[in-house]
Amino acid sequence: MIIRVQKRDHPFVIIDKSALEDRRLSFRAKGLHAYLLSRPDNWVPNREHLATVSTEGIFAVRTVLKELEDAGYITREKERDQHGHFEHVTTVYETCKSPLVDDPPAVDPPVDGIIINKERKIRKKKEKTIVSQTSEKLLVYLNDILNREGVERFRSATPLPARLHEGLTEQDAKLIVEYKHAEWSGTDYEKYIRPSTLFGVEKCPMYLALAKKWNAQGRPVLRKKTPAEQLQEGMEAAQAYAGGV
Repeated sequence: MIIRVQKRDHPFVIIDKSALEDRRLSFRAKGLHAYLLSRPDNWVPNREHLATVSTEGIFAVRTVLKELEDAGYITREKERDQHGHFEHVTTVYETCKSPLVDDPPAVDPPVDGIIINKERKIRKKKEKTIVSQTSEKLLVYLNDILNREGVERFRSATPLPARLHEGLTEQDAKLIVEYKHAEWSGTDYEKYIRPSTLFGVEKCPMYLALAKKWNAQGRPVLRKKTPAEQLQEGMEAAQAYAGGV
């Protein structure tokens, strides 16, 4: 649930510009923050919905929400509803609710260009290297768990790097592989245990939700399900996984 500090009923959006000028926030975080403030009071969204109104995937949305929370623009609490059941309440603030720490002084850019933040370039290069190394490790893990040798081994991890950039962790990626191997190994679906299927932008969140549910249940032996059963279970698990924002 989203609760705004102040409700405005006209079609325009008037927000405090503090977040837009907060140098701790990425442009993705600033954009999502502005979008959330434009929604009505008591609006009920989830990560899946937020992923459908932009080009960002669900993992990227989760990462940006965490960024806003760490910066003090979002708080999350549990409250009891009128029936006594707990529900997650997320409050979005127009201005930061935690004091800015070590905020560097503003630097005017030169007239003929933009000052390039060298540290940011180094950090992005490091992140790209980490994603590449993690993708290679996971590709080896997938080949090993499937006992693929020689020319049968997968050579490309695509689209896994994109999911890692969006916030999918190495642990969660391995869990998806293990879950689908347990479900599809020895069946006609075994041929689909491959990076392009497991980590596609549309089904990866659903597979992760199902894998987490399977893991929480102690990894029971899985029976082969019909496509309709898989879709229904996946939608239910994804909805439970997304929950409130």
